[in-house]
Amino acid sequence: MPIFGKQFRPGMGGGVEERLAALEAHVSYMQERLEFYANQNEKRMESIQKESEANGKMG
Repeated sequence: MPIFGKQFRPGMGGGVEERLAALEAHVSYMQERLEFYANQNEKRMESIQKESEANGKMG
């Protein structure tokens, strides 16, 4: 499952400032996606740990 659905593809047109703004927006997008997936993984790990503890108490 890919983390980043979008790829950074700067256009050939525009000046340096427009390209820099596009890069900053893409870095912000990547940061948001990484934080989202880190949060999802943390929740998943907590769920697995709780399930493992519950199974250990039952056995």
